[in-house]
Amino acid sequence: MNNLTVTRRDNTTYQLADFGNMVMMTDARQLITLLNEDVVKVTVEAAAAQNYAVGDSITVFGRLYKLNQPPKIKKESTRKYTCELTFEGVQYDLMRVAYLLSGNTVNSELQDVWGNNLIGDLTRFAQVLITNANRVFPGEWILGVVEGEDKTINIEFSESDNCLSVLQSLCTEFDTEFVINNNGINTLNFIKVSTVFQYPLKYGANKGLYNLSRDNASTNNQVTRLYAYGSSENITERYRADRLCLPGKVKNNSYIEESYATLPVGIFEKIKYFDEIKPERIGTVSALVPDNVNEFIDNAMFNLNAKWQDNGDDYQEWLALKGLDDTTGNHDNYTANVTGNSKYLLTESAQLTFNTGSLAGLVNFNIASYDHNTHKFTLNPYEEKGYKFPSEDNTAFRIAVGDMYVLTNIALPKSYITNAETRLKNKANQYYAENFSPLVKYTLEIDRMYLKDRYAATDNIFTAGQSIHITDAEVGVDKDIRIQSIERDILDPYSYKIILSDTPLRKKPNRWARDIAIQRQIANEALQRTVSDAQIDVKKLNVADVIDSLDAKIEFNNKKALSQSQGVVLKNMIEAVGIRENIGLQEDPDTGPNSFMTIETFVPSSTRLFLNGQLLYYGQDYDEYSNNGGVTLTRYDVRPDDRLFLEAIIVNNNQ
Repeated sequence: MNNLTVTRRDNTTYQLADFGNMVMMTDARQLITLLNEDVVKVTVEAAAAQNYAVGDSITVFGRLYKLNQPPKIKKESTRKYTCELTFEGVQYDLMRVAYLLSGNTVNSELQDVWGNNLIGDLTRFAQVLITNANRVFPGEWILGVVEGEDKTINIEFSESDNCLSVLQSLCTEFDTEFVINNNGINTLNFIKVSTVFQYPLKYGANKGLYNLSRDNASTNNQVTRLYAYGSSENITERYRADRLCLPGKVKNNSYIEESYATLPVGIFEKIKYFDEIKPERIGTVSALVPDNVNEFIDNAMFNLNAKWQDNGDDYQEWLALKGLDDTTGNHDNYTANVTGNSKYLLTESAQLTFNTGSLAGLVNFNIASYDHNTHKFTLNPYEEKGYKFPSEDNTAFRIAVGDMYVLTNIALPKSYITNAETRLKNKANQYYAENFSPLVKYTLEIDRMYLKDRYAATDNIFTAGQSIHITDAEVGVDKDIRIQSIERDILDPYSYKIILSDTPLRKKPNRWARDIAIQRQIANEALQRTVSDAQIDVKKLNVADVIDSLDAKIEFNNKKALSQSQGVVLKNMIEAVGIRENIGLQEDPDTGPNSFMTIETFVPSSTRLFLNGQLLYYGQDYDEYSNNGGVTLTRYDVRPDDRLFLEAIIVNNNQ
């Protein structure tokens, strides 16, 4: 492909290379990364300045790309200009669209949603995304296939969210990927590419591989003994632990360990919380009760009023939930202290939250009563500022048949807990299979003549997410591995550079990284101003808002002292929340280089320090020791694998 046709916004066209006017494309590459970037980068050399405009578009190998930013131009002489243009795929249009949950959107479809939270399954979030996209690009977006984890979640959105960032988050939350097909209209599909390239590739003449290299994709993933836990949500004191455990396990032995993983390398332990897995029941409104907006019927509801009975089935169920053995003492305890108590209702009021419908996410309603003979719920109405929900006056804010809901502040029947434990086991086994050995990535350079003998130059030969079977005894690989990124030379369309890995390369496109850096700078400046002025009420600014990784913790590599690079990151985190002097990280001389670390730094009174989720230090408690509102922390011991969390708390001095 020696030239590219560019289409202006007014549908006029021009050729990117114009040899008669001494305009030449010196480089043109298509770069696609799974779940991330999709761009075409072109370098043009010209004898005079060129007129490229935002909105110019090209079609490369059947994919549409647009110039969304002015090109970089370098004048090297009076007769030589170098221009670098970045054309972006249609997914970048979604960066221009705010993810609104309410207000005047297309057909008023979102006006039943209140606040910044939305509860729903993947289809619900995807529908909202498409509605928003068509507000800015009318009629250009439709929803296609939706495949992902079958669950309902609650997501809180912020002012920084746009439809592209939400799209990325949804893929992570629901363990899926997105594919956008463009045939005059953009069809957004949530689906994982599962095809395998039809030709296995090997190194050697006419075997497909010109070059093959292997690198570590991650050095911290390996685990051969995985302690797996689910969420703490919907886990009551009646359960055998404070988090969901693997089936038949208590907290200290809720782990997976396989001999095929431990025999070659020994034990590598890791704790993994699968917070998305929890016992839950999603109920559905079967019918309404005439003349009472606070009542509805769910014909599939279990007996919320059931009590523990003095029989073998209930006793065995109680033992399983508590993780106890069948002993005389336990039986006597059950008979004397458990029999006759409520199985599901706790001491506090049971609550109900709607996941769908006009009351979705609005409030947690207290349950006034439940009649199991009729399967009828009666809710206490919620009142605020003169408004009452469910509303007697406004039909837009009432319960409707088909609305889905969840119950909280209750214990769930054994079947729901067993189901959750099974899902936890399946998820943990999947994670273990992906991480019992170090993650690696392979960089391939494909033999261009091998491809030329089999494909046309315009074919999309490889697809991000597709698998390729790679065989090379010396490198030690003989398996299908997924394509994570593709670099294709447009001027030589059979020239490919491909990166394979079983783990997605979670690199954010440059524009996203730039936006995060800007947000970090703004957040840090706002924090410093607020600390000095102390003019607003209590607010929180997490470290996650001011570091590139958007992760408010540092994880220390097991069996290793804190590295210099980790120390720099930790120092940056501390500085970001207002600690004004240097941090020193030193080995503990009493316990050796691989055991403890010491933090010595100045902490302002507006900062709290957490270690492994426990509050270690709150600056205001120590104001008496320092005239300038802080204190120097000395000898805070941090073990390898401990997690530090610093949080800036900005307090109004007038309070």
